[in-house]
Amino acid sequence: MFTSPAANCAELGDHDVTVHEGRIHPHYLSLPSHDHVGHAVSEDALTFVPAAPAVRVSDSGECDDDMIWTMHTGGG
Repeated sequence: MFTSPAANCAELGDHDVTVHEGRIHPHYLSLPSHDHVGHAVSEDALTFVPAAPAVRVSDSGECDDDMIWTMHTGGG
């Protein structure tokens, strides 16, 4: 399983994996804050490169500034 260098398993929530244009994209809900869906990319399912978060909550006071509780990144 991919984890960022600073992450521990307690920081990973719901997860999903998609394949797009031959690349593997794991996505995971950040815990305990629930404030973003993390993302990484792999060509071979062994080596993963961190990518920018796929989804993030907005700044405080915006209509979507609350937590993300679950997600699904796949198509179809």
